[in-house]
Amino acid sequence: FVGDFRSRISEAPPPDTIYFDFYSPKVVPELWSLEVFSRIRERIGDRPARLFTYSSATPVRLHLLASGFFVGRGDSTGMKSETTVAATRFEALDSPLPTEWLEKLRVSDSISGSGFDFAKALAVRNPQWSRFPRR
Repeated sequence: FVGDFRSRISEAPPPDTIYFDFYSPKVVPELWSLEVFSRIRERIGDRPARLFTYSSATPVRLHLLASGFFVGRGDSTGMKSETTVAATRFEALDSPLPTEWLEKLRVSDSISGSGFDFAKALAVRNPQWSRFPRR
């Protein structure tokens, strides 16, 4: 589809695989937002699907979790030691983020401020965290 990605998401068929490769979140933050990831997740619905992106930034992973994706570590790209994989099924992740990631979320300077409070509240309630054994 030609045009603005955000305005045309609902016109595309529900995807099975997404290679999310826009300019960085620092350059076009609106494409890496909770709103965009939520719209993608809604478009996928109950279908199995995975989203791959080069970004391993805490705000990106936060927005993926808050939008209802399960999130894990992806393979190195050579320039990046780690990427991100998001999936609609926990079982589709080879390396899900561990519960220790929630501590990174709590202390990260990159997601401070009131704009992230809602996303944080959603992310910590993601069912991904119930998949790990309690200590």
